[in-house]
Amino acid sequence: MFSIFVIGGFEGMPYAVLSLGVLTPTVLYFSTNRYSLGRKILFIGVPLIIALHILFVFINQVDYRVVDKERLTDDETGNYIEINEKDT
Repeated sequence: MFSIFVIGGFEGMPYAVLSLGVLTPTVLYFSTNRYSLGRKILFIGVPLIIALHILFVFINQVDYRVVDKERLTDDETGNYIEINEKDT
């Protein structure tokens, strides 16, 4: 509520999403008061989903940069670019 009414707009969205991420497992935990299987699923499932998401982001990380040709002044780099342009 604080992020919606006090901060507002797009600046408050990350805080609202974070608070929903904290409140949702809390509500689920207390709503599965009688069901021990639900609590086990909650305690195993939520960290597993978070770990899988982190792994997915890490695996799909972009590991190259795009640089303007004009900014490269080294002769070896220029020759390397010319060779690559001829090969493709």
